[in-house]
Amino acid sequence: QEYLAERTGPAVMVCASREVDAYCAKNGLDFVHLLRPFCNLRNVNAPVRTVGDQAYRIQDLTIRAYAPTTMYQPSLSAADEHLQRVLRSFQVQKEVEGVEVGEEASLHGFLGKMVDRARESKTPWWKKFRHEFDRLLLFGTHETLDS
Repeated sequence: QEYLAERTGPAVMVCASREVDAYCAKNGLDFVHLLRPFCNLRNVNAPVRTVGDQAYRIQDLTIRAYAPTTMYQPSLSAADEHLQRVLRSFQVQKEVEGVEVGEEASLHGFLGKMVDRARESKTPWWKKFRHEFDRLLLFGTHETLDS
């Protein structure tokens, strides 16, 4: 539930003055980082009506705060190209060094190592791919600026 709230809550662009940015930079932060802990609203209990005139209450709300420089939506072709690069970086390399041709024990040892490694991380690329996919689709078209 927290994962969905972080991805689907309303996005807010935070524009700080130069003085505020300079003050926050002294601590290695920016103003958006200072606001984020206050963007998780719990027990709001606010009544809301949908377009179809259905009433419901919002209990918890996560507001996503972003600096103007990070609030953009890449084109579909650019996003697809980036995700392909992410997947290519995780392609399994051929690792047959150390396997003697015709030696069954050598092949068993190699396959045993590969199975052990596969058990450790069945899909090592999935976590990075999901993170990048979510990042690329973070904003709807109505929530971003076109440069």
